[in-house]
Amino acid sequence: MKKFFINMIIIMFIVSCGGKKEIKQLPSEVKDVKKAFEIIDKIKNAYTKKDMITLKKFTTKKCYLYLISSIKEFDKVKLNFVPQWVDIKNNNIIIIYIEWNGIWKIKNKQYRKNGFVVFKILTSSFQLDEILRANPFSQPE
Repeated sequence: MKKFFINMIIIMFIVSCGGKKEIKQLPSEVKDVKKAFEIIDKIKNAYTKKDMITLKKFTTKKCYLYLISSIKEFDKVKLNFVPQWVDIKNNNIIIIYIEWNGIWKIKNKQYRKNGFVVFKILTSSFQLDEILRANPFSQPE
């Protein structure tokens, strides 16, 4: 009888520990924020490579016109972005707060700048719609 109870306890333990683990799905907001960060990274890389076609692809018309009018001439640039905060507004706008620093080379001179920028991304098109505060793409000033 004692063996029977011990075997039952062992079987119950094995059955309760076995089976497939439930895989939790990421909420859609997390997926959207991840995609927004990817967009910002693509825009940053396009800026450093002076790739206007990619900039146009990932920005709204209003933002693209603002960007091309504010970009200063440079030979080389290195930008670092450090995300600080993310807000989601009405499930259709993602606001990303980023600290940045950069080094621009222009005619053998180096310029260092840093600042805090706010990017507004539309989730309907996943395009950058607005750049607020210290625009890293209009440096050095």
